[in-house]
Amino acid sequence: SDSFGAMTVDGGGSVANSGTLASSGVLYVGKSGSGTIGITNGGKQSNTGMVYLGYNFGSMGVLTVDGAGSTWTPGGCVYIGSSGSGTLNGTHGGSARIAGTEVASASGSAGTLLVDGVGSTFGGIGSSLTVGGSGCGTFSITHGGCASSMDGNIAHFSGSKGTVTVDGAGSTWTNSGNLYVGNAGDGTMNILNGGSVSVAAATYVANSAGSTGLINFGANGGTLTTQSLFALPNQMTGVGAIHTCGLVSDLDMVFDSTDDLVQTLTFGQNVRVTLDLASQPDARRSLGAGLKGAGSLTIKNGTAVSSYEGCLGYGVNSTGTATVTGAKSTWTSNRLAVGVDGAGSLSIVNGGSVQSATGSIASGVQSTGIVTVDGVGSTWTAPSLYVGRAGNGLLAIINGGSVSSWQASLGSNKNSMGTVTVDGAGSKWANTYSISVGGGGIGRLNISNGGAVTAASVSINSSSLLTIAVDSNSSLSMNVYDDPITNNGTVRLLAGARAAATTYTPIRNATITNNGAWQSIGGTWNAGSRQFTVSVAATGSSGTEIAGIDLASTQRALVSDGKGWSVGASFLAQASTIDFTATAISGGVFTSLEGLLAAGESVRSGWEFSADNYAVSATNPVYLSLKVGAGFSADDLHLWHYANKEWTPYAASDLTYDGVYANFTATSFSGYAVSAVPEPSTIALLGVGVLGLLAYLRRRQRAS
Repeated sequence: SDSFGAMTVDGGGSVANSGTLASSGVLYVGKSGSGTIGITNGGKQSNTGMVYLGYNFGSMGVLTVDGAGSTWTPGGCVYIGSSGSGTLNGTHGGSARIAGTEVASASGSAGTLLVDGVGSTFGGIGSSLTVGGSGCGTFSITHGGCASSMDGNIAHFSGSKGTVTVDGAGSTWTNSGNLYVGNAGDGTMNILNGGSVSVAAATYVANSAGSTGLINFGANGGTLTTQSLFALPNQMTGVGAIHTCGLVSDLDMVFDSTDDLVQTLTFGQNVRVTLDLASQPDARRSLGAGLKGAGSLTIKNGTAVSSYEGCLGYGVNSTGTATVTGAKSTWTSNRLAVGVDGAGSLSIVNGGSVQSATGSIASGVQSTGIVTVDGVGSTWTAPSLYVGRAGNGLLAIINGGSVSSWQASLGSNKNSMGTVTVDGAGSKWANTYSISVGGGGIGRLNISNGGAVTAASVSINSSSLLTIAVDSNSSLSMNVYDDPITNNGTVRLLAGARAAATTYTPIRNATITNNGAWQSIGGTWNAGSRQFTVSVAATGSSGTEIAGIDLASTQRALVSDGKGWSVGASFLAQASTIDFTATAISGGVFTSLEGLLAAGESVRSGWEFSADNYAVSATNPVYLSLKVGAGFSADDLHLWHYANKEWTPYAASDLTYDGVYANFTATSFSGYAVSAVPEPSTIALLGVGVLGLLAYLRRRQRAS
């Protein structure tokens, strides 16, 4: 620890091979004490192993490459300030070609890297550079010095501090990969007085939760050129310019005939950001909204936008929304993630179109995601489709919208939940190969009101659910006759209050392997003919018992209060007789519920239920149809449960709205109500298996 060592490799001698030093193995400069190496006057030094400048705590190591022709070529990675203090200087035309560098590796370490002067160079093809691993690191490129690296990382781990300064005309830092300014620690990049930084891939500012990042251009700054930029406006200071082909931020971006594909934005006070989506059509650009807070993206009026990666709701607690609206309005992206680690939503409406090789809804474990494909001509093509990849995801195909995929997974990973609802005449999900309803998580596939799903195979895994509301010829059809449906979860065929008492064929061309539960509610299922026969309905009045309903022959009841309210209840066929009562709720029972409603929201229907000789449960559910009337959006319907004199939200896994009735499955008899906001909605969401998810996103979207 008290030792001192110094060595000079000097190229000015007259003896052959003088000024050249080659060694094998690891090089320590300041292993426990203080060490220096000077490579000067064209000297050359190389070694085959790793290099440590300031190896142990309390040590100090300095290596200087000075002068034109002076070169240093280590064979392994270089640690400048491993646990101690380290310095690497490249000056006056000195050159260092390094496989990878970390400045200030350990907590408590300090490292300094300097590239100064015209002709001074640092780095190499395929080399990575970290400034502030876990300690405090600085990197300065000045007076025309040049540095290159593959990935640049400023302040890598939590607790680290890293500062990079590129100062002066001709001073450059070139990254062939990504650049992180504050990956998990406190990172700062200064681009001053005409300095230049280029990044072939993406620049991330304050990438992880808890990190901080700043790009400072000073009073007379330089230029950052990057393929994509993940940054907020308040993470920029000074006067400078950024050129990027892609952007993910907390902004409201619009691309249409007025706001075209090349836009100029202002970050900070005077940082000019040029976003160019027109050139480089094959660029690996990222485009999205909701980096750390709230942002939106709108594509309309026939505008076509392309990106390699699309992301909505990128960071934890972020909210990112996108709308693609109108004929010929398109968003083409190789990878599209709706809800990366935050909350994301995508609306494809009015004939808009989205194309992505891979589509992921709710990618991260804390994420939520909603995609709505709404209306005739509105389409999403995603060969590989994941709904609820690791979080809670919903895909709603409604009002004639269409989705095409090759293979799909709903609820892919542990603790995830994925719900797909195909609702309305002309609404279609065409899947070329397999649909997995539930993988490591829980899946829900709901088909209703004439919606149609096709696939080559369908598997319903444990704890997952397929529901088909048979009215309006809703169907699940296999692409080829006798294609398999494997049920290891639950298949539920449903007939609500509006279903005609006739025979339907909800499942077509399938060979069914049924190892799970099969529930035919409101009618009977013929496994041989694949037909579902809807029962006639026993009728009655509010508060009056309908006695002696024989569930072997009659599986539906319809009750009216004589004042415009009505409710339907559908049951499983079984060899039993029940006495059923439905009573319209009125008066003071609603008082506590009204206190839970949003402004303008009102109760549309509420009923209490009871049945003698009948126990409702998960294995013996009842399908309820509460009349709410016409003119509502399903997004504005909220379900409530009344028990023990208390109202709580009710998360139905198969809620649908047929234009008159709100239909859902209940697993207990007590009280239920439907409330609604009487306003048109641009996003009609159906089949909510995660009611809390929708309420959460709805609040955040309206607030933003």
